[in-house]
Amino acid sequence: MRSILTFVLALVAIPLTADTIRFDPPNPTSRTPVMAYLTGSGCGSSSGSAVRNGSSIGVAIRSQGCGFPVLGGYDVPVDLGILPAGVYDVVARLEGVPTPVAEVKLPVADAVPPFAVQPNVSHEGGEVIRLRRLDLIGCTAGTPALVCEDVAVRIDGVAAEVISVSPHEVIVRAPAHAAGTVDVELTTPRGTSRSVAALHYYDAAFRQPRDPAFFERVLFPVLYSGAGSYGSQWRTDLALHNGNTFEVEADTLPIGFICSFTCVTRLGPDYGEIIHGFDWSTGYVAELPRQAMAELRFSLVVRDLSRDASAFGTSVPVVRGKDWFDRPFSIVNVPSDPKNRVALRLYASQYISEARMNIVALTGPHANTVLVYAIEYPKAALGHNFAFIGDLLTKYPEIAGKGPLRLDILTATPAWPLWAYVSVTNNDTQNVIVIAPE
Repeated sequence: MRSILTFVLALVAIPLTADTIRFDPPNPTSRTPVMAYLTGSGCGSSSGSAVRNGSSIGVAIRSQGCGFPVLGGYDVPVDLGILPAGVYDVVARLEGVPTPVAEVKLPVADAVPPFAVQPNVSHEGGEVIRLRRLDLIGCTAGTPALVCEDVAVRIDGVAAEVISVSPHEVIVRAPAHAAGTVDVELTTPRGTSRSVAALHYYDAAFRQPRDPAFFERVLFPVLYSGAGSYGSQWRTDLALHNGNTFEVEADTLPIGFICSFTCVTRLGPDYGEIIHGFDWSTGYVAELPRQAMAELRFSLVVRDLSRDASAFGTSVPVVRGKDWFDRPFSIVNVPSDPKNRVALRLYASQYISEARMNIVALTGPHANTVLVYAIEYPKAALGHNFAFIGDLLTKYPEIAGKGPLRLDILTATPAWPLWAYVSVTNNDTQNVIVIAPE
């Protein structure tokens, strides 16, 4: 008989108190079709539509009208189409209800900007940024240095301090500005060019959430160093390297926790470090600049020092934004023999009320299971929701010997992205392997 395990995830983030809107892709350009998803805890909804008026987009949601709140509520897709570059106010309303249920900004970047802005994020105080393009500025040979044409840069209409000028790059210090997305203008004797929605000011004090158009959520599934079962002593090493040619804002990485929450931690070009010693067995989520992600590299290795301190350890995947699942997924070839501890860790990118999982035999009849409504709540999780079963075989002895198993992780309510993995630890040797979804 096939049955369903229902996991109620621990609420460790701010509760969903109002409807929210997310976009796919989160960082659209003027050539990218955009879908908006309205998620809420009210009554269900069958459909939605959008109307654009200049820089405003109104989203109308037609409710099913159940008459009382429903946990989990609705998750309605609305096609916004292809939008010109700019910053849009997206306002969602339920049909017949004048008060908006959600209102967010949607930046749409120019698909072919006249120049690149690197980095394209700055704290509110203003930072050094670079305007880059081949043959951007007219320069001639001089003595002792190049002589370049006059340059002026304005950010959201305010003059920026020009630090240096070269044929392919202009370096400026951005002026102070409130959090938000702005245009950048470059003026030379040949004219003015504008890169639309090119620079985003963020709130370094975390009074406002980071904009997913410019920041990507990266999950480090475990960052724990300390005692474990059977006398084990675990250590997790996080290695990171910035391969970009510009500094990268990283105040949400663990290295930033040594200072106050208002400090700004930077990763310089070609910067590398290995860090450990944290007590976050429930994982950790950082929000890092999307522009830099292609050249940010990570490695996460966990090992038991009590048995063989010389062993290098086991790699645990680092979960980038593209690796989260917004559809059902499976973890396959999970063992079910008592010589191992088989632990399941399930992560949600935002607060969700529940997720469901089927446990079935991979190569034979469906394994018998029991219906489960809750699991152990963790002490804390940083930037995400987390559910944990330390040993599937101990908690659900009826699945022992039914393996190898397939764990089917089904969609969540609301439909926020999920990720999960299984760790298999030998009771005698403490050797660990990780089985992750592929």
